[in-house]
Amino acid sequence: MNRAIVTIFVMLILTVISLSSCENTTPTDPLIAGNGRIQGYVRAGGSGVSATIGAKALDGAMQDSVIAWTSSDTVGWYQLDLPFGTYGLDVTSAIGGMTTTSAWCDTVHIGEEVQNFDILRGSAIVRIVFPDELVGEIVSVQLLGATWGDITSELTLDSSLAEFEFPLIQADQYMIKMYFPDILSRFFMPGTSLESEADLLMVDVDQVTSYEVDFSADSATIQGRVIGSWQDAGGSPPQVFITDPTPSENYYSYRTSCHEDGSFDVVALRPTPVTVHAQYNGLSLWSGGTDSDSATLYELAPGSSVVIPPLVSSGIEVTLHGPGDTDSYEARIKVFRSNGGGGHISSTDNPSSLHMLLPGEYLVYVYGYCNGQTWAPQWYDNAEDSEMASPVVLHEGELATIDMYLEEGGSISGQIFEYNGQPAVYASMY
Repeated sequence: MNRAIVTIFVMLILTVISLSSCENTTPTDPLIAGNGRIQGYVRAGGSGVSATIGAKALDGAMQDSVIAWTSSDTVGWYQLDLPFGTYGLDVTSAIGGMTTTSAWCDTVHIGEEVQNFDILRGSAIVRIVFPDELVGEIVSVQLLGATWGDITSELTLDSSLAEFEFPLIQADQYMIKMYFPDILSRFFMPGTSLESEADLLMVDVDQVTSYEVDFSADSATIQGRVIGSWQDAGGSPPQVFITDPTPSENYYSYRTSCHEDGSFDVVALRPTPVTVHAQYNGLSLWSGGTDSDSATLYELAPGSSVVIPPLVSSGIEVTLHGPGDTDSYEARIKVFRSNGGGGHISSTDNPSSLHMLLPGEYLVYVYGYCNGQTWAPQWYDNAEDSEMASPVVLHEGELATIDMYLEEGGSISGQIFEYNGQPAVYASMY
């Protein structure tokens, strides 16, 4: 009999222990009157994650105000006490140096009963193998969502293999766009300038979605030099642009600054036909032509290395002299080539230089830039018009230097009227 009583007693203890082990062990504080509670797990790709959860009131006196924040624990469990009402939830997670926010995407109603609500998100990893030449560069990968907008992850390459983590994102369909802030713009995976050819990444809440691409074997190199007038002027090295001319709103180009000797080399991740041009202060010099349409189209193949002929810059250095004020105001200098072409720069430097010009005869015109210059617009050599202006002759690679003596400007005054004859209240004059 005693043995039976002991057996029943032990079974009761084991039952109590078993029941208590099934309950959530997270401490529960008592609720304040008028408050309700929401609790559950934050999961990304099927696993609980640490995150910060915020609640913004969507109704009542505190509408559009953030009422409270809390954090989930290492397994994703969270608990948030809020006054009765309707709220939008904001979820932010920082994993692997990547901060992802899903702002106000979940709507919940808080009442007297405790509401169990799991916050479910997707998770993605993009793995890219780069050529060794790009180690040390900054690279960004952007997921372009069909519904939920864009998310960006950025890092500095410390090896040829890079992993971009997107730990807490909405389940959606994404295009993957990559760019190097310093050398590459607009590039869709697996390596195209066209959105219609871009790979699509399908992210759901049940598992981590992975995407991998290897550029190391397919890349090509294009090399060359930019020499001439910019070196004689002691200027900073120009930039070089390697451009895919495919007609598209999302064309991409590589860019790099030349070395001190004018040399450059660019790694093209997905070789395509490209044009090359150098740029200095907004003026461009095209390889093999006078513009993008006539420039040489270089065919790149995987693993190839293409060396282009040197780009030779001619230039004009303009020194401004008084009696007009040459120090306080910005000048715009325009050059016109006799058989077409030219360009302009705006500068507060004196002297100012225009580079990336082709050989030929140029007319030079200087005028103020809408900020109160004390001197008159004029042609080189104080000519009255372009027909009387003296041309500046440029030879290949030459830096021509000229002096311009600025005449003091006059003034004009009067009154501006509307079409009905009434004085204009607001008007601008150019």
